[in-house]
Amino acid sequence: MEVKLMHCYSCEEILQKNSNNTQNPYGIYKGQEKKNNPEHTHEFIEIVFILSGFGTHVINGYSYDVSAGSCLLILPGEIHSFSGVFTYFNVYLTPDYLSSEIITEHNAFQILALTDFPNLQKTVAKTNSTLIFFQEETRKEIAFLLEKTLEEYQTKKTGYETAVSCYLTLFFNELYRQITFGETIKQDTDFHHFRILEYIDSHYNEKLTLNELAKRCYYQPKYFSKIFKKYYGISVSAYIQKLRLTHGKRLLTETDQPIKTIAREIGCSDSVAFYRYFKQEYGCSPAEFRKKHRETIKE
Repeated sequence: MEVKLMHCYSCEEILQKNSNNTQNPYGIYKGQEKKNNPEHTHEFIEIVFILSGFGTHVINGYSYDVSAGSCLLILPGEIHSFSGVFTYFNVYLTPDYLSSEIITEHNAFQILALTDFPNLQKTVAKTNSTLIFFQEETRKEIAFLLEKTLEEYQTKKTGYETAVSCYLTLFFNELYRQITFGETIKQDTDFHHFRILEYIDSHYNEKLTLNELAKRCYYQPKYFSKIFKKYYGISVSAYIQKLRLTHGKRLLTETDQPIKTIAREIGCSDSVAFYRYFKQEYGCSPAEFRKKHRETIKE
């Protein structure tokens, strides 16, 4: 039996060269995940910021539900994987970048708190927290900073190294504020501990009721709805509907099954409702979507 070795990404694989033809100590990437990403590790620090969507991130065997506003700090050598449908930023840093590039006399105390990542994780762990979470207002600021960082990193205009360092300094300052004064997600005591997204993702095509889901988390239905919306930015019913539509979209492109069959397979007993929700979400009917997809493949 063939044994697949886990890949360890090196700095040379991920980090580009700069204007001096030497390796950049940082990198930034914006992507969309639509499938499972297998376990891997790397030589650099990785910071993952979720822009939209939902998924599950596993770090050293611990599973965390992530959604818009979630931010994960992953150290060199840590084993992790992720799955789901979400848009995200990845910031990559060599271990010595923070201390050597972005500390000034004005921000030394704050940035040094982030420089020693093992100590940073210990600080977060004091409250059993491993996942940083930004509310909507700050989330927009973070997204703006990372978009500008990406723009400078890709265009490489004159002075881009300075611009990238400035934007990253602001980004790390927001991380410091959030860790020190803001909201973190507690692994042992809060909503995420029940892995409710993982359960929904595995049973999306079944009849899921609010009462059943609330009971799994030992909450009253009304409170369950409130806390779900707080952490994931979407109602329970809307999340289930989006998940079913995502799987329906996949089946339309990957199979020749009749649309009525697909509707039943994803948990929609009423094919008329499937047509209506699909058009609301994607701007076309399931049949039109399948036709456009096949025409695109032929081209």
